[in-house]
Amino acid sequence: MLALLGITLLGAALRLVNLRGLPPGAYLDETIPNIIARDLVATGNYQIYYIESFGGYHPLVVYLALLWRWLTAGSPYALRYGVAVWSVLSLPVFFLALRAIFLLDQPAPRATWLALGGTLIAALTVSYIINGRNGFENTLPLPAAAATFLFLAEGLRSGRRRYMLLAGLALGLSQYTALSARFLPLPVAAALVWLAVAQSRASAEGRASAQRRASPQWRAAWRARAIDLLVVAVASLAAALPFLLFFVAHPEQFFARGLLTTGAAREGGLAQLPAFLLNSTWRTLGGLVLPGFGDVLPRQNLPGRPLFDAFLAVCLVVGLALAARRPRRPSHILLLSWAGLSLVPAILTLVNNAPHFTRLMVALPALAGLAALGAGALWSMLRPRGAWLAGGLVAAGLCFSTAATVKAVFVDWPRVPALYVDFLVADWRAADLAQARSMNQDVFLSPDLLSRPDHTTFNLLLHGGPVRDFPGPACLLAPASGRPATYIILAPSDPRTADRLTALFPAAHQEPAILHAPGQWADYLVFQVPAGAVPAGPQHPSGALFGAALRLAGYDLSAPAVRPGETFTVTLYWQALQPALPAYSMFVHLYLPGGEVGAAGVSAQPVAQNDGAPCSQTFPTPRWQPGEVVVDERTLTLPADYPAATAPLGLGVYAWPSLERLPVAGPGDLLPDSRVSLGAIGVLR
Repeated sequence: MLALLGITLLGAALRLVNLRGLPPGAYLDETIPNIIARDLVATGNYQIYYIESFGGYHPLVVYLALLWRWLTAGSPYALRYGVAVWSVLSLPVFFLALRAIFLLDQPAPRATWLALGGTLIAALTVSYIINGRNGFENTLPLPAAAATFLFLAEGLRSGRRRYMLLAGLALGLSQYTALSARFLPLPVAAALVWLAVAQSRASAEGRASAQRRASPQWRAAWRARAIDLLVVAVASLAAALPFLLFFVAHPEQFFARGLLTTGAAREGGLAQLPAFLLNSTWRTLGGLVLPGFGDVLPRQNLPGRPLFDAFLAVCLVVGLALAARRPRRPSHILLLSWAGLSLVPAILTLVNNAPHFTRLMVALPALAGLAALGAGALWSMLRPRGAWLAGGLVAAGLCFSTAATVKAVFVDWPRVPALYVDFLVADWRAADLAQARSMNQDVFLSPDLLSRPDHTTFNLLLHGGPVRDFPGPACLLAPASGRPATYIILAPSDPRTADRLTALFPAAHQEPAILHAPGQWADYLVFQVPAGAVPAGPQHPSGALFGAALRLAGYDLSAPAVRPGETFTVTLYWQALQPALPAYSMFVHLYLPGGEVGAAGVSAQPVAQNDGAPCSQTFPTPRWQPGEVVVDERTLTLPADYPAATAPLGLGVYAWPSLERLPVAGPGDLLPDSRVSLGAIGVLR
């Protein structure tokens, strides 16, 4: 118990120390479940599965985030805390599972030490530590998998089928954890079938095959394992029934993630499939022990590092050799079935010659158990030379692994340059800056960063606060108050706002940009507008009022005159007069001279128009707030056969979908039919 406590505390230190800063930032697989959990409090829309475009999230990760958001008063790190603690608490479950497995054919003291060794190895596995720190759901199936094999082993050892029932329940509950758990029934079934074969052969050794199949022992072994398998299957189906019924109703969701991740396996067709699987299997197995073969994604591994370091790799190879040499031992059967078939998700989804360690995490406790078996075999081989020597060498190897793990996690991993990009650190810094500035400034984000699905950090950190966003290239949002304002602009997605902001506010100055990664391009431009800064526009002040809802502050024309067939822009400066506006649309009409007032003999129909919701229908009026200035651009094309020297312009506002126009009042040149004149643009010949 003391040894297990020490291993658990070591695992806790490796997973919890500096958890807020390592990893830096947050990837989508951490922020999205956090956002779903946050919104559940408001909506109460609890579900058995949370659908997303890439396949969705299992309920455990969402409800774990919900629990830890409550425990941490809504901390943005809530899910990271929850997954890390879950990973730590999984270690005692690994010990119980491995001890139950080794007790099938080992004396109790040896089974206990082997189980402690396997738990320590799992605690020291770098990729498992990283995946326990990053807030992803990939490690969540591990305790359910360990519990399944714990009860399976106890049932085999005691002959009591209530343990098989518990194994089935654990197997069924694992389906609520993560995608890789869907493969867990394979090793369970394979283990029971393999045990039936091994036990039937052992009970009828030396007999001919026909006599063996007819023997009572052979039939008894197969009957016992068949009943065990039936009990496990029924219990697991009962536990997973609500989950399965969801996928019966939404079969496309069951396969969505699998189809996405197996694209590399399918793109070559059936002819290339054997070669793909051979290469994938080799790369996955190599990723367990060979340097350079490990997962290359920094968000789930130290790039290229194998699952096990040099010492533990030797232990794993020895343990595999020992288990393969004695394939009838029940403990070997369970460990090999569990480890081998849990590698299938990684083999089927190999991409870019790098196994994804997140997809083989379910195999980790069994692989750690096999490595512990190898360490025990090394100790047994060295023991004739002296117990102290044997124990000292094995202990030295484990100390080497501990030191290598600490260095890999806390020294080498933070220095990986791609870590900055993989965890979207630029997003985190931009959102953190926006949150800090919003205490005493107006803060604006572009383009629509609070709702972009590929930049969910802003939603997580800023939702419900005073920070505003707008759709960037389509329009510009200016502050209503005289307070200073900060604009944070996603430069690759919004190439216009920086220039328009500089033109509108000559007093604005640009602050140091937030880089995509150190030494790389600017991801976010930061502009500071000082308090009391006066906008340079509009060229043509207005002040016309549309009902009690909107005020036209003025407008600009992109040029005083254009040639027939050319395009020009009318820039409108709007202010909302009340909150929670209904949906309004605006139209800018270009008429023949006299058509704007309905002169006799002149068609009142426009010869060109721009009609629709503001900002190319990207910034509807329900999002507007009173006093803020919304700069809305409208593009029109002068007809190629326009006959006159000037072209009058008119503007109106109407409700959608009723099409009822808002009445116009106040200053400005008013036109019939609830319109206001925007003057005229010259026509060049």
